[in-house]
Amino acid sequence: MEITETRKNIIKKQAIYLPIVISIFAILLALTIGFKKNVKRNNAYTKREYVALYIIKYHELPKNYITKDGRDYFYRHNVDLKGYIVGGDTHYNDGNLEYYGISKKAILKECDLYYEEYDCLNNRGTSRLVYESNTGNPRVFVTNNHYYDYQEITKYDIMPLHYSFLILLVLYLIFSSAILICIYFPYISWFIIRKKNKKDES
Repeated sequence: MEITETRKNIIKKQAIYLPIVISIFAILLALTIGFKKNVKRNNAYTKREYVALYIIKYHELPKNYITKDGRDYFYRHNVDLKGYIVGGDTHYNDGNLEYYGISKKAILKECDLYYEEYDCLNNRGTSRLVYESNTGNPRVFVTNNHYYDYQEITKYDIMPLHYSFLILLVLYLIFSSAILICIYFPYISWFIIRKKNKKDES
C-alpha cells in the first residue's frame, strides 16, 4: 500500500513538474541561441559589433578590409574601391591604452569603421577599431574621436542578452536538477531499500 502511494505521488509530481521544467528550458535555450551574434570566416562585415566580433574570433579582419598600400595599389590600377574599408595597418602605440593594461611594447593594428558617407580614399571619418595583433586572444578597442580616447569592446558587450540568458540557462539547469532529484529521491530510496530487503531475505 505504501509502495503504491509512493509511486502514485511520484507520477503526479512528474506530470506537474516535467512539462514545466522542459518548457522553461526550451524557452531559455531558444532565447540564448536567438540573441547570439555569429560571424563566418571570409565574409564581409561593416557594422562595428560584427567587425569587432570577427577580430576576436578569427584574429584578423573581414575580407572587405584592405591596407592603405592595398588601397593605393587598387587605385593606381583602376580597381573599383567601392565596398572596401581601410584596415590592417600598424597602429602607432603611444601608450594611450596602458590604462587597460596594454603595454607600450604591444603590437597593435587598426581599422576604419564604415558609415554612410564612408570613402576609403577621401572620407574615412574619425572612428577606428584598434586591436592587438600579437596574441591568441586579441583585445579590441574603439575610438570615435581619432585616438583621443578609447573604450574596450568585448564579446559580452557585443552580445549582452545572449550571455545573460546563457547564465540564466545554467542557473536554471542547476535549480531544475535539484528539484528533479527531490522528486525522484523517495522512489530511488524505496528502490534501494526494497532491493536490499530482497537480498537479505534470500
